[in-house]
Amino acid sequence: MARRYPNARGPAVTTNIPIYTLSGGVSRQAQSKRLPNEAENMDNALVSLERSFEKRPGFETVIQYSASNIWNNNAASSVPNANRIDLFPLSHAVGTTKDYWFYWFNINEDNRFLIVVDYKATGSTDVLVYAFRLRPDGTWSDETQYSAANQQNSTIINADTRSYITYGNSTNNAKDVLKATTVGNSIIIVNTLVYAGFTSGESGWNGAGTGGKLFGLNGAETATTDTSGTKLTYYSSARYTKGSNSYWYLNTLAGTSTTITGTLAVGNSVTLGAAPSLPSGLTYGTPTTSPVTINPSTQSKVYAATADGSLITLSNWGTTGTTFTIESISTGSTITSGSTITAFSGYFVEVEDFIWHDATQPWFGQSLADFSEIRFPPEYAEVNGNNGIVLTVGGNPITYDNTAKTVLNTLYGTSSGNGKIYFTAAPYLNFTSGYYRIISSASKPYTKKVRSPDCYSVVDKRRMPQKIVYNAAAALKWTANPINWEPRTSGNRFSNPGPSVFLADDKVTPRQVQIKAISTFRDRLYFAAEDVVFTSQLGVYEDLFLADPSNIVSTDPIDVRASSNTFSEISSLTPFNTYLFINTLGNVQYELKGSQNQITPLTAEISPTAFYSTAKFIEPQLMGSLIYFFDSSKLYLYLSSESADLAVAQELTVTCPDYLPNTYRSICVAPAQNYIIMSDNAAQNYLYFHASRFAGDRNLQNAFFRYVLNTNDSILSNQSYNDYLYSVIKRPTANATTSGTTTPTTVGQVPGAAASQTNRYYLEESYLRSYSPSIPRLDRMIKIKMYDNNSDYTSDSNQTKIRVPITFPYADIANIQLVTDSTWTTDVDGDRAYEVVSPVAYFLKDTYIELIFNGRFVPINSSRAIDYSIDRNVYIGLKFTMEVELSTQFVRDQNNNAIEGSLNLRSITLRHKNTGNYDVQVSNRGRTALVSKFTNQRTDDNQDLLNLENYEEEGEFTANILGFSDSTQIKIVSDYPTPVNIVNMELAGKFIQKSSPTA
Repeated sequence: MARRYPNARGPAVTTNIPIYTLSGGVSRQAQSKRLPNEAENMDNALVSLERSFEKRPGFETVIQYSASNIWNNNAASSVPNANRIDLFPLSHAVGTTKDYWFYWFNINEDNRFLIVVDYKATGSTDVLVYAFRLRPDGTWSDETQYSAANQQNSTIINADTRSYITYGNSTNNAKDVLKATTVGNSIIIVNTLVYAGFTSGESGWNGAGTGGKLFGLNGAETATTDTSGTKLTYYSSARYTKGSNSYWYLNTLAGTSTTITGTLAVGNSVTLGAAPSLPSGLTYGTPTTSPVTINPSTQSKVYAATADGSLITLSNWGTTGTTFTIESISTGSTITSGSTITAFSGYFVEVEDFIWHDATQPWFGQSLADFSEIRFPPEYAEVNGNNGIVLTVGGNPITYDNTAKTVLNTLYGTSSGNGKIYFTAAPYLNFTSGYYRIISSASKPYTKKVRSPDCYSVVDKRRMPQKIVYNAAAALKWTANPINWEPRTSGNRFSNPGPSVFLADDKVTPRQVQIKAISTFRDRLYFAAEDVVFTSQLGVYEDLFLADPSNIVSTDPIDVRASSNTFSEISSLTPFNTYLFINTLGNVQYELKGSQNQITPLTAEISPTAFYSTAKFIEPQLMGSLIYFFDSSKLYLYLSSESADLAVAQELTVTCPDYLPNTYRSICVAPAQNYIIMSDNAAQNYLYFHASRFAGDRNLQNAFFRYVLNTNDSILSNQSYNDYLYSVIKRPTANATTSGTTTPTTVGQVPGAAASQTNRYYLEESYLRSYSPSIPRLDRMIKIKMYDNNSDYTSDSNQTKIRVPITFPYADIANIQLVTDSTWTTDVDGDRAYEVVSPVAYFLKDTYIELIFNGRFVPINSSRAIDYSIDRNVYIGLKFTMEVELSTQFVRDQNNNAIEGSLNLRSITLRHKNTGNYDVQVSNRGRTALVSKFTNQRTDDNQDLLNLENYEEEGEFTANILGFSDSTQIKIVSDYPTPVNIVNMELAGKFIQKSSPTA
């Protein structure tokens, strides 16, 4: 601030200080350090390089498609939904628990949707996903898929999907928890609180068919049996006995009823009362030479079974055929020493071990060298081959292990459990190693590859990101379901473990982790959990496993860790140009890229490039060829290693500290206008803008300014399309009504009836460029065509009553203004276009307002009869105030340094374009402001001062200041509906240069 000293005084010099533009926006630096193009405050002004600053366009309400006439029945006590202009399905009583999450889904210009997820919709028929279409004609329509009135059942919203999306809603906010990315006509949504991983671990599993237990959304193991990802065993389709000559003998013999004695525990020896019968050619004890017989192989197994489903598997037969070693006991077995059991000498062989002894006919076995050894076409019996342990005991077939069949049915559909399964040890052509099931003997395809039997082969779709799908041609256009992630079909947990974060290093212990970020880039889905980035296969978004672990190729998933020296939890993934920008909570930024512009599992590398703190819940924003990211009250511009010798981030708010909010609600970019737009999470009626323009490597503009809406407005979501900003605004209804009275309430007075307030949500748009001067600058603006069912005119009192299907707290009514449009040019009483009036009284209802204006605002014909066939429109909205406060002014040298001295300002001259009314407020030493008003009205014109036509295309206005610069506050203010565009300014005064005492 300039200081005045009593000594070392120079002569008073007449000085002019030009301010060529205020395109620099707001600055919070010391006054003397600011540039001449920076202001102290800029509220409700639109800043640009081309036009300096102007009063912003108002927010106009986007109306419902079916309500284009803004109809309201005279006698109705409420407005029917078809004629409401708010997003009425979202309405709820004030105090009701609702937490909406908003996502803009852009398919093409004809199909732009606002998707709204109710984070609190936990009920089985609660509406979880709303879809509002932004139509090409500028209206919106409700295209939510309902199963019944205000309901969505499980045919629309899968129950697991509902549980996933709404998880954690009791203690968290949707905006901090839910994230999404778009893949084609689908939205992939992730709940960052849910612990993802494989379906189950080894706990609770044994070889007799008891599966592992599912993990819950919180990552804890539940009591529910896993029917899709449990560890399992694929068995041969029939029973066999293996001879000591390594030949396999088909065994269809019935069991032998006998007893079992001994201590029944795995590894112990037991005795059967009788040896089970063997197929022809096999014998116990001493083999014979005529006919030739051999012993069973010691590897061959025997079953001891009972009718209640108990099963003991025996091996290591003794010479008498009655002594064996217990290999496994089924869970819950009731067999005890001395029990009567049925003994079967043949067993179902594990597929991987079933190698046929004749190499010329390998297909008789089920473990093959590669896919070429399968016989085609298969036999019909192979299509119905059994996959499990089924034995006939007591004349009835008893299933002892149905795990494989159950899993196959769960993963691949009903009846998928049957079919002979082959194991191929090596790849052949395009057929990778793994397990193949015979599905047809009549036509191709004959086989289908199935999941590996090892545990950790199936990612739990209940706890992974979910999918919201739009299908315009389907009966159900919007559905939400889990993604059917492909199971592992090659290798095991050691050779093909899948996402590394889902397993501990020992490959035995499962891990449950929260997925914190998701993105799509170069035909892959990218996920981030902890400090690891992992992806899907190239082009196969549902597959997270290697196709063939023996041959890793460029299409296989990528799995890399980001931490460098310190742990850095990843918070966001942003695709950009040739790399993926990775932001973390560890104050480090990374780039994921590959060699020669190819990101593959063989070339992917991740490296730290910048070290800045960031806001926890805010995604970086892309605009043009630049990336912007946020911290509390800070905005950074990221410069990659491709655009600089060293990748760094520059703080753009360095000249404007603590101006941006500490926390953000919604952020979007307007690329055509080079704006970043962010709403304040605390003061939700504040909307902050950052404008940046570049010419090559020169930054021409780095400006901050803000819009301030009515205090009853909460801006919840923002999105830019073309030249418009679209915002979802929450607003309460009337806090008092005039119900029960026929007498209107005078504006400024409080209505007498109580009201139950409702929160309503509106979709509003604001133009982001210079607006036509003939459009009034009003918020909540609605354009209404005058009809007999929305207006009344009383000639005796010369008053017009207009009904508007909108309602809000009564205090806001004092700011309402009506402006006629160009259709009033040919009115019977002359040119009445762009008249501006305010209401004098009102009726305030729960769902609409009746506003009473002095004067006639209904169409009449030449006979002065009301004639609604004549087209007449009016704008109705709330006035708002533009306020631009100038920085303290200094006389500066050629290097822009402030010169020490006393500056006495005399006047300010403002040059404007297409400007109607504005005020210059000058406050000296905190005294009452002196107001100088500009209007373009001429002395020979009796037109209303506020008439929108009353603007000047080019002109200037001079206002007195008469104060020292360091104690004078200068503001340019407009609360009029007329346009204002200040092109440049010049201040005139006297300057006395002084030296400090030390000088």
